[in-house]
Order: sequence, then structure tokens, then C-alpha cells
Amino acid sequence: MLLRRFVLAIISWSIQFSVGGPPPAMAQSPDAESAADLRAYYAGNGLLQRGMFDLAEKEYRDFLDRHTSHEKSPMARYGLAVCLLRSGRYADALHELDAIAPGAGFPFAVEVQVMRGQCQLFLKQFRESAETLLRVVEEHADHKLAPDACVQLAEALYHSGQTEKAVEAVSDFQGRWPDHPLRPRALFFRGLARVALRDDKLARDDFAAVLKAEPEGPLSAQAGLLLAQCAHRSGDLDAAARQYERALSSRQSADREAALFGMAVLRIQQQRFADAAKLLDECLAEFPSGANVVSAAVHRGRAALELGDVDRAVEYLTDAQKKGAPADESAYWLAKCFARKGDHARAADALRAAIRKSPESRLCPELRFDLAVALYRAGDLAGANGILAEWASGDESHSLTPDVLHLLAVVRHRQADYDKSREACRAFLDRFGSHRLADSVAFLAAENLFLSGQYAQAAEDFERFLRAHDDSADAVKARYRLGMARHRLGENDAAAKLLAPICEQAQSEDAYRPALLAMADILVSRGEWKPAEDYLNDYLKGDTQPPLADDALLKLAVARQRQGRHEQAVETLDELLTRFPSSPHALQAIFERGQCRAALSKWDEAKADFEEVLAKGADSRFAPHALNHLGSIALARGDAESAAKYFSRVTEAGADDSVAAQALYARAAALMNAGDFQSALEAWDVFIARGGDDPRIDSARANSAICLSRLDRFRDAVSAMKKLDAARLDSDLHAALDYERAWCLKSLGKKDAAAAVYRDLIAASDKARPHFQAMLELAALDAEAKRYDDAARLLARVRQAASSNDPSNLVNQATYRLAVCEFERGRFAEAADLFEQFIKTGPRDAECVSAHAMCGEALFRIGRHGAAAGHLYEVADAGAKSPAYGPSLLRLGECLAALQRWTKSEEVFRKYLELYEASEGWHQAAFGAAWAVENQGRHAEAIERYRRIVDRHKGPTAARAQFQIGECLFALKQYDEAARELLKVDILYACPEWSAAALYEAGRCFEKLSKLVEARRQYKLIAEKYADTHWAKLAAERLSDISVAGMPGR
Repeated sequence: MLLRRFVLAIISWSIQFSVGGPPPAMAQSPDAESAADLRAYYAGNGLLQRGMFDLAEKEYRDFLDRHTSHEKSPMARYGLAVCLLRSGRYADALHELDAIAPGAGFPFAVEVQVMRGQCQLFLKQFRESAETLLRVVEEHADHKLAPDACVQLAEALYHSGQTEKAVEAVSDFQGRWPDHPLRPRALFFRGLARVALRDDKLARDDFAAVLKAEPEGPLSAQAGLLLAQCAHRSGDLDAAARQYERALSSRQSADREAALFGMAVLRIQQQRFADAAKLLDECLAEFPSGANVVSAAVHRGRAALELGDVDRAVEYLTDAQKKGAPADESAYWLAKCFARKGDHARAADALRAAIRKSPESRLCPELRFDLAVALYRAGDLAGANGILAEWASGDESHSLTPDVLHLLAVVRHRQADYDKSREACRAFLDRFGSHRLADSVAFLAAENLFLSGQYAQAAEDFERFLRAHDDSADAVKARYRLGMARHRLGENDAAAKLLAPICEQAQSEDAYRPALLAMADILVSRGEWKPAEDYLNDYLKGDTQPPLADDALLKLAVARQRQGRHEQAVETLDELLTRFPSSPHALQAIFERGQCRAALSKWDEAKADFEEVLAKGADSRFAPHALNHLGSIALARGDAESAAKYFSRVTEAGADDSVAAQALYARAAALMNAGDFQSALEAWDVFIARGGDDPRIDSARANSAICLSRLDRFRDAVSAMKKLDAARLDSDLHAALDYERAWCLKSLGKKDAAAAVYRDLIAASDKARPHFQAMLELAALDAEAKRYDDAARLLARVRQAASSNDPSNLVNQATYRLAVCEFERGRFAEAADLFEQFIKTGPRDAECVSAHAMCGEALFRIGRHGAAAGHLYEVADAGAKSPAYGPSLLRLGECLAALQRWTKSEEVFRKYLELYEASEGWHQAAFGAAWAVENQGRHAEAIERYRRIVDRHKGPTAARAQFQIGECLFALKQYDEAARELLKVDILYACPEWSAAALYEAGRCFEKLSKLVEARRQYKLIAEKYADTHWAKLAAERLSDISVAGMPGR
């Protein structure tokens, strides 16, 4: 704030007139009028000479009352005027002086004019006084009172506001009367005039000259104080302090007050607020009614404010207001007190009130500016903007204009009106480029560009700022913003160089934390996931939650996902969704979590995530990808049909062309996996019809040909395959296509050609990963041609190589087929072992049932009936739908019979007969059931069962049944019937094995009947007809025994 000008008391003085004795013109003459007439006149002169002005006045008035036209009247009136002037009755004195008619003969005419000027001066008729005195100086320059008149003229001119003329008058005085005793007074008033002209430097010279001329003179105290004030205003605070100290040492009441106050103000300027407070306390204590008491209270309030005692500051300022302090100044500092307390709204109210009360105050600009500051800090940006904008469009010369433009730019920046803020910045920089705030404004201009998204221009401005203000307090932030701008422009290498050093500060300074996120973005774009993760972890550290924390968590999860740490990625995404359920990234977080869970094969959880994406964002960019993932999950679970449905929905979800094409391709593949080759063929055709330069077109055509093959359209498939450029297919699809071609050729009866293709496939495949399917199919062709040895060798190779390189499905197939080959080769033990291996590792399907059946058969063939029964029971448990069910029941009944588990054997055979009474194998089951009944001792029932077989069947089983009828009758000791039934076997059936057996058993019957001749006949017949059977040997033994037993006795 500007210093107040202190009111100086006018120092009264008067011209010393010599009126002690009557001058020559006033001398008494005996020839004059009588003494009685002049008595009063002369008495007045005498009393005036003695300084008895009151008494002299009475005598002069008595004379003038009686002699208004007397020749002595002018002199009497002149004497009366002197008395009145000396008595301080200036108006009366001027009245008397004006009554003296100017005339050439009046001896004191110059004195009269000087006295008139002096009276006018004391009566504050400054212009009249100046005119009067100027005439004296100009017309009577040689008069002895001319110097006095000139000094009074300077004083009158100063008080009338004609300060420049006052300076000229004193300069003229100095030129004419340089050594005159009134020189100090003249210099004093010239100093005052120069102060009024704001020429404190020359004024200081004048006041210093006064002090030098009269160190202890009547004007020295005031001159010293004025000298202090001039030095103070000139900024020479040390010199001002010395003069204030000199003034304080004078102990003159008026000067001390002003000195105390001035010194206190100076100490405030020096920010020595404690010293200022002490001085102001003295001033207020010593001069409670002094001229500066109100201002002192205001400054004391300010000192208290600066010392941190805000409450006391408010007390002083409020007291000053009560004492009549100018509303502007007290409100100005009160507002600062309220602002210091954080009550910016109250500060604004105080400032508004002050402006309203003192609209013409010299402090009005400061008040308006502080009001704008208060409104800004109170959050009323619009109000602040209004005040500042009005100022900016008006007064451009005030010292606060740079601050106004700066704050206007800041306010508009805070309002996010970046273009208007830039206008204010430009106005500032165009006019105040070297101002202390220039670097701050230049930074703000670039910041406006950055925040308005004009990153290229912002980068240029920040670079320009750093070149001009590299040592600015905003330099680090400028480098930070420049790095962020480069990042937004995609210039990541340049951005990284700027941001990497700033990231070190970002750990402790929240303002720079976004640099960590930007660096993470840069590293993510480079695929440098681990350092990106480190930056993201640093960004998320700290007690306060950073902005864009949800974005950082999402990127952190992605970084961990890309490093294969899917579990940690899921934890991070869970945190994001828990802390920020309404985040704009929530949908993507769910989607990414689904991808992580899919990678972890957590299909149920992944599916739930992708379904949630569809539920919450059916129209989002993630929906097509979620559907693709759901399709992939369905495929992974073997649900190709559902997969195809998901893929078909991708285009409905608004996928772009590339995603839609991917979905079409995946759908067609899924339909193939689902075995819906007709739909798959149609889907491939749709994909192919899209045309374009999709690199998968050739693959689609190849798959289309494969679909034709799977639809048994073998000729069409072969035709389509011939049109393909196999060289444009990847090796796996090429091999699959050749495989299908071989299948088509085989299906078309061109088995040799098919075998050749299979052999080429096997030869062309990687030795470390041979084409197992081709080997399986070639082995099938060999087996079909009964080249079991060749087939077995191929299948053994498949089992050996595939066991460590390919899915167990191939191993199982090879194992099963090799087991079949071994069975066909009669290697039943090896076959049974391979079937059991297949059963342990293979799927529980029809092929497994078949394996149980064949394994049971193989084991039966090698006499391992118990093991065989176990496998055959598995077939029985699988149900009648299996083609192996009936034969396995027959073989199971036989195994149980071999194990002499007759009841179970009977049950199995009966079950077969219930289901397959009309089948070709009924007679075997019927015989088995009868055999089981026989072995349970139920011979009569068994005979009935055997007879039904004999009645319906003509083959070997009928011969055996006929044989068993005889055996049952033998067991019942009905030997005649038994022999007859047994002989029927040889007679009725051409079955050497059972004929020989029947003849042998008939012989035994005859032996039981003691018909030895008949018996011998049967045994001999065996030897003749069936000599190669074991029955022949048995018959020979019986013949020997009968011969010995039949010799006659002595």
C-alpha cells in the first residue's frame, strides 16, 4: 500500500514592522492641530511600540471614530491593522488594510500589501494571497520586504495547489537572496511543493538543506520528519529509519507521533512486524487521540495478522472501524484476516461492503482484486471471473493489472474454460513478459493446451517454456506435462525419457503419480509386462487413492495375465470390481477375469463371467468376444453344438468384420466338431462367399471338402480336393485333407489307392510326430485284407510313438485294434492283455463293451474262465442294445458251466432264450441250459430240454443233445433206454466225435445190462469206424476187461 501523507501544521509567522516611534511623517508639530485632536493617535502609536496591541487598538479606533477623514487616518488605520494582525484577528486586520486607499504618497504602501497577503494567507485565501504577494515581488523587488513577500508567495502558492509555481517562486528567491535568513523557510516550502509533485528526491535535498542550515531551528523537527517520509517513499528505508529515529529523539509531541507511526509503517515494509507492533503500541498508548490513531490501529491489526495473531488483528481492525477508519483500508485488512481463517466468503462480504461504501477509494483496485481472490478461494469462480474480466477490459495502467490477468487466467483455467484462460495468458505475456509471474503464466498457457487436448501445441509450448525458464519452480512439472503430452501423441520413446526421472518423485509427490501410470502404459504397449507391473504397483501404493485407480488395476491385471499369472490377475480384477463396482472398466474387468479363468480351465467360473458380460453389456464391444469365448468353452467341454450357437450369435452382437469373420470360421469348425457336417458345410460356404483377402479362405475350402467327405459325398469331396492348392494349407490341415482323401478313396472301393495315400501321409509326417490316424487306417486296410502281421506292426508303432506325443485316444484305438489283430492271429493271451489295457484307459463306450466281449472270448479260449466271466458280465450289464450282448451271454453261460456254477449258468442261458428264442444261436443256449439242469441232477427235466433241441436242430449240437439224453437215462439207471438213445447218435448224425462217444456209452449200458456181446460189438465198432479218436483207446481197454471177465470157469 502507498504511504499516507501526513498533515503538517502551518507554521505561523509575521513580518516584523518598525512602528515603535512615529516615523517622520508621523512626527508631532507644534503648528499642527491641537494636541487634544491627536492625543488618541499618538497614544496608539506609543502603545503599539510597546506591544500593547489591545490598548493601542482602542486608541486607534477612538481616533478613527472622531476623524474618519483626517490626514492621519490612513496611518492610524495602518497602526490598527498592525495591532489586529499581531492579535491574530486577520479578518479585521484585512478589513482595515483594505480601507487604506492606495496612493503614491502613503509611506507604508508596500508594507500594507505584504500585510494584506499575510492576512489572506492566514485566512486561507491562498489564491488572493498569492496574487497580492506576487504584485509586491514583481513591482517592488528592491524593497526590503520583497524577500519576505517572496517566501510568503511560495507558501500561498503551495497551499493553493500551485505547486510548480511555488517551486519557481522559491528558486527565484534563492537566486535573488541566497543568504537571506528566510532561506530555510523558503526551502522548506519548496520541499513541500516537491512532495506534492511526487518529486521526493529533490524534496529530500530541500529538507536536508533546511536541517543543515538550522539543525535546531523552528522547522527542523518537521523538516526531519518530512525528510524521513521522502526517503521512506523513495524506498531508502535505512535513511528513512535514521530520520525517524532523529524525529523520535526530539520528544516534540506532534512530531513524535508522526515519527512513531512512520517508523512502524517502515518496519512493516521491512517485514519486521514484531518491531512494528511495538512502535504502534507506543503510538496508540502515548497518543490515544492523536492524528494517526485510526491508521495506527489499522496497521497494528495488520502487524498482528502477519504475526499470526488473527483474532487480535480482527480486534484492532474492528476497533479502527469504530473509530472512523476508512472503510476501504480496514475492510481490506479485515478481509485478509477472514481469508487467513479460511472464511473466504466472509472476506468477500467485507470487501463488497467496503467497495459499496467507498466506490472512489484509492484502494478500490486493491479491494476489487482481493474480492476476486476471496471469491476464487470461496469457490465462486464465476463471481471472480466477472470482476477480473471487467478489470482486464478496463484499467490497464494499474500496478495490479499483471496480477489481475494472472488470476483471471487461473480462474478460467479452474473453470475448464481453457481457450479463455489462454487469452488471458496471452494478454499477460504480450504486455508483461518480464514480470515475476511471467514463467507461471507461460506454464499455465501450455497447461491450458494440454488439458484441452491440444497435445502437439502443448508440447511445443512446454518445450519453449523449458528453454526460457529451465530454473523455474514449474520446470519439473513442465517436463512432466511434456512427457505426458508426448505419451498422448503416441511418441512413447520421447515420453519415456521425460517421465522415467519424474517417476522417482512420483512415489512421494501425488501430483506426479500419473507419470507412473503413463510409464506403465508405454511398457504395456511394448509388451514389457514385468516393469509395467512394477510401475502400476507403485502407482497404486500410498495412503490416498490415486485417480484412475480402477484403470490402473485393470492394467495391472492384464500385465499379470500376460505373464501367465492368471490367479493373481483374477485377484486384481476381483479387487477392482469390489472397490469400483460402478467403474466404466467394470465390464472389461469381468471380461478379462473370464479370460483368465478360461486360461486356468475354470470353465464354470469363466462361463459365468462371459454370461455376465452379455447380461450387462449386450451391445458392448466385449459382447462378440464374450460369445467367442463361450463358444470356445463349449468346444473345450465337447459341447460343439452349443459352441456353434454361441458363434452364430457373434454377428448379432454387432461384431466388426474381422470378429464376425472369426466367429463364422469358429462356428463352422464347431459344427464340424459337433458332427453336424451338413450345417458345417453350409457355414463354410457362407464364409467362403464373403470373399476378400482373408488368409483363411483356403483353409475354409479344405474344411468344406472334409465336410463333403464326412457326409459320404465322396466323389464331390475328391473333386473339391483336386481344386485345392495344398501348398497354401498349413501342415496339419494338409495332412487332415489327405487323410480324408484316403478315406474317400477307400469308401469308393479304391483301397489300394487309399493305402498309398496313407503310406504317403505316414512317410511325410514328422518322425517325432507321425500321422497316427493314417497308420490306424492303413492298419485297418491290412487287417481287412487279413494281413494281420502287417497291421499289428503298424499298430505297435502307433502305440509306442503316440504314448508320449499324442492324446491317449489314439493309443486306445491302436491298443484295441492291435488286440483284435492278436486275437485273429490266435494269440489269445496277448489279445486279452491288450484288451484289458484298453479297458483301463479307454472311454466307457460301445468300443469298451466290445473290448470286454472279445477279452472274455480270448480268456475263454485259453481256459481262464473266471477272468472271462468277469468281462462277459460287464457286457451283460451294459444291456441288450450292444451287439455283443447275445454272444456274450452265450459265452458267459459256458464260462459259468466250466466253473460248475450251474445255477448261474442256467440263469444266463434262460435269459438268452427269453430274448433270443428265434435267433440262430438259440440251440446253444438251450443246450447250455439243459446241461446246467443236468449237472444239478434234474435229469428228467434235462431230458425234456435236450429233446426240444433234437426236435428243432440238426447240427452237431443236436448230436450232442441226443448224446446227453442217453447220459441222463444212464444216470437214471434206465440202461435199455439209454442204450437206445445213444445208438441214435451214430445212426442219425454224421458227427464222428459224438458217434464214437455214444457207441462207447452204449457199450457201458450193455455192460450194465450184462449184455456183453452187445457191449463188445459197440467197442469193436468204435475201433473200426473211429480209430483216430480217444474213444477208440477207451473202447480197446473195455474190450480187454470184458474178455478177461467173460472166460468160462474151470
